[in-house]
Amino acid sequence: MKLLTALLSAACLLALGSTNSVAQDGPLTWAPLELIGCNFNDGANMEDLNGVIDTWNGWMDETGQNDYLGVVLTPHFTAADFPFEVLWLGAWQDAAGMAGMQQWLTDGGEILADFGEVVTCALHQGFASANIKQPGEPEGIVPVAFQNCTIAENRSGPQAVAAIREFSEYLTEQGHNGGHWILRPAAGESADASYNFKWVRSHSSWAAVADYFDVMYNQGGFGELGDLLDNLLSCDSPRLYNSRLARDWAQEG
Repeated sequence: MKLLTALLSAACLLALGSTNSVAQDGPLTWAPLELIGCNFNDGANMEDLNGVIDTWNGWMDETGQNDYLGVVLTPHFTAADFPFEVLWLGAWQDAAGMAGMQQWLTDGGEILADFGEVVTCALHQGFASANIKQPGEPEGIVPVAFQNCTIAENRSGPQAVAAIREFSEYLTEQGHNGGHWILRPAAGESADASYNFKWVRSHSSWAAVADYFDVMYNQGGFGELGDLLDNLLSCDSPRLYNSRLARDWAQEG
């Protein structure tokens, strides 16, 4: 139950923060998440993909698959060697929701073939996701940043989480209401991967990205971050994507 859509709108990451949320100083709650990387087949485009997604959404509704959230990510700031034209991020509210994959794999073959006519997906990875800070209300397109982070020797995951929490609090004090997540590799990662987790940050709009830039480069943000992460955590250059919601979880009430 995945496979891309076109770029998305922001309520998606707001929803993603609402289920696997965590008390500011409490233990993390983990939920399953999948990330799929694809390229368009010759002659195919986002409009074609959206058509298949509409069909898929209808099938999901008819079969009662109500606890799966889908987000389409299109690259904005990425390196020249970034291999994918579109990413699909799919998330379940909890581990039990993954049971719906059985029906998709058993009965969804025709729609899966339709997706295959539009895109070829060489990457399919599974993660355990946890929300560190819930995002504020979106104000337009929601840019999302991904960084691979490595914990220093003799330091621990809980220490890294505490530092990210503290940095998110600092950003809140500066007026930034973006969300923060951690994604731990669970399945499908390359054998030579050396990072420990992905640090994911959302921005409520591109205006919020501009404010974040100003905070980091002109108001001492990098100094604050360096003090928190010194000898604890090293992260690579962030990749920034535009996101749009393809499917939301069913809302109670």
